[in-house]
Amino acid sequence: MSSPRLQDYSRLVAYPVQKKLLSLLDGYHRGEGAGSSHEFLDMAEYRYGDDISDIDWKGTARRGQPVVKRFESTAVLSVIVASDTGSSMAALAEDGNAKNVVAAEIVRALSWLVSAHGDLLGLVAGNASGVRSMPARAGVGHAETLLRVAASATVSSAPSDLSSLLRHVELGRRRSLVFVISDDSQISDVTAALLRRLTSRHQVGLFLIEDLDPTRPGGAKLDAKARAKQDPSELVDVTAGPLPTFVEGNQVIEAQWRMFRKIRRQEVDRRLEALPLTYRRVGGIGDVLPALVDVVGGGNRAA
Repeated sequence: MSSPRLQDYSRLVAYPVQKKLLSLLDGYHRGEGAGSSHEFLDMAEYRYGDDISDIDWKGTARRGQPVVKRFESTAVLSVIVASDTGSSMAALAEDGNAKNVVAAEIVRALSWLVSAHGDLLGLVAGNASGVRSMPARAGVGHAETLLRVAASATVSSAPSDLSSLLRHVELGRRRSLVFVISDDSQISDVTAALLRRLTSRHQVGLFLIEDLDPTRPGGAKLDAKARAKQDPSELVDVTAGPLPTFVEGNQVIEAQWRMFRKIRRQEVDRRLEALPLTYRRVGGIGDVLPALVDVVGGGNRAA
């Protein structure tokens, strides 16, 4: 893969974006009760069993009785990525890169973010042929393995099956931060219902990777590397086979494609906007960081 390795990722993230992302994830670590962290919560009367090092001696002198400082509790966060590896994820994204490459870039960014906080990252990936689950762990080696699995979709892979993926995530897991990676084609009434069930237990974010416009394969949205290797005569639909050469530039087909995409987006938006989650469409690798800021921060519900 041409993307940078995990340990090099922080060099590519502009400091303001890096700072914002790290501060957004902080919010998921704060508990409701007292515990051990650096965020001051309140003062309380000393009780048997409290750590002596937490005693506020000046406050004790003022009140005439022992008092301790209490801090917000923090915990190691489990972040789970549910990544679609069906054949549709081998199709080209809007920027000309394969969707599985864009999916791996999302996982890479999440891996960097989770690692910076000392949290744990796990992966559930699969398609109609089966689902693979990798438990939440730390470490660069583990993260690199997750990247390879997230990018494993090929044209010959089994069809996507987001329903099975979501059911697997739902089973027997403690409350986690869950990020789902797929595309518009997988958002149906069934998967919307499963996402709703998932949000009752977990905090959920959703990334939907956009399709390349088949009538404009050399369009301006292609990044430089994708444009250099793009050969319109070799475009292949993952379900229908090679595209006829007359598709490119055909105004009638282009109008039909745009109408189809508009209707499908409206249907997907209708289903997702009724759910308590944040989602973002991703056109390619260049959209990953802005999308991550929105989804982690719970900002725009769709874009």
